[in-house]
Amino acid sequence: MVQTYQSPVRVYKFPFELVMAAYHKRFPTCPQIPIFVGSEITFEWKAEDGGEEIIERKCQLNVEAPYLVKKIAGVDYVYFKQRNHLNLRARTLLIEASNISFANRIVVIENCRYYVHTENPEWTCFEQNSSLDVKSFFGLESAIEKLAVKQYSANIAKGKEVLEFFIDELIKNGVTHVPIWKGEEKDDTNADNPTDEAGKIDLMKTPDKSSPPTTPPASSSGFGGSCSTTLTANAVINELNSEPLSGTAEEKLSREELRRRRSSGLGGSGKQKSSGTANGVLSAASVTQQLGKLLDSKLEGEYIQRFLGQLTPLEESRLCELYVLQSAHKGKIPNDAHLLRFLRARDFDVQKANHMIVNSLLWRKQHNVDKILHDFVPPPLLIKYFPGGWHHSDNQGRPLFILRLGQMDIKGLLRSVGLESIVKFTLSICEEGLLKTAEATKRLE
Repeated sequence: MVQTYQSPVRVYKFPFELVMAAYHKRFPTCPQIPIFVGSEITFEWKAEDGGEEIIERKCQLNVEAPYLVKKIAGVDYVYFKQRNHLNLRARTLLIEASNISFANRIVVIENCRYYVHTENPEWTCFEQNSSLDVKSFFGLESAIEKLAVKQYSANIAKGKEVLEFFIDELIKNGVTHVPIWKGEEKDDTNADNPTDEAGKIDLMKTPDKSSPPTTPPASSSGFGGSCSTTLTANAVINELNSEPLSGTAEEKLSREELRRRRSSGLGGSGKQKSSGTANGVLSAASVTQQLGKLLDSKLEGEYIQRFLGQLTPLEESRLCELYVLQSAHKGKIPNDAHLLRFLRARDFDVQKANHMIVNSLLWRKQHNVDKILHDFVPPPLLIKYFPGGWHHSDNQGRPLFILRLGQMDIKGLLRSVGLESIVKFTLSICEEGLLKTAEATKRLE
């Protein structure tokens, strides 16, 4: 079974260039990460103007494994290849990594991406996704899979701590600002223009050193969804041709909550079709608008920790995966806290939780639960003799519902108003409770 990990968007409240300066201090060795023994550069390319660079490394890792497993494998260290593509023009860093050791038995793929926060250019965002597929390993496939997942999840939390450690080290050494890269301005002459008079691209022109090499990148298949490291033109075009997400769910969330839960503010209302496409060619405005849509289906790590509680890296990953699935739903979707409850009810199995949510939404639609507070009027007898109701809040601001169950005449209520009215009345209480808890959450912020 393929194991996947998809991180929430983690935000460093430092400029991109300073984060990159700290990132480069991790190589060739990093004592703060014991599993990382060292690395050597196998390929390096840099544009003439310094705007782009590609570095490929061979990394040596000391994986903590039982003695028996190391004895059977016959190795003390494992090797990975890493490809870093730093684009100072776009202010992005794409990292692709895959295993060299036991490549015919185990397939490990990791994709990471650093980029500038779309709402604050002085902040840097980080995303990470990976997949593990143990095909065969001397009959120890299950043990190796569990060991790899344990080792990977243990080192995920260290990544941000190590980078912040190097950032603090730079600041202590007096490096508080790294200037943004600015390329040299070039004259617009025919010699520099790769197009002829008809506006067609000259395919016979020899690429210069300012173009990145066309070496195939590491495979990024396995999973990815909205958190993949690159966005191909086909993916953008397909997304443009699809119908926009319904605005029903958006109406349930305040603008402030949307800004917290999403890493991007580029997306508009989501109700207008993207324009600027002609013969499959996308304009810059269309691409920007589409990127906003794609970035809407991501959760920020700080938001999860503050509003949903402390989760393990794997629990965060499952929540992000379920959130991406639900973002494609063209109707009402539960909020993030409810998604987490569905996941916990199914032991963080994404497919089972998604199936449970779909059934729940169908049930709500069938019984018109979303409009029950407006359409349902409780019978006077039920209001008079039902021994329960909302009663202010506790000392921490949480709404209280008091039900004196021992004083309830269940048989009398069933005979007088019927089972259907009692069920609808109970549902209206639950829906009212959800609204009260949402209001209390806003007040406590």
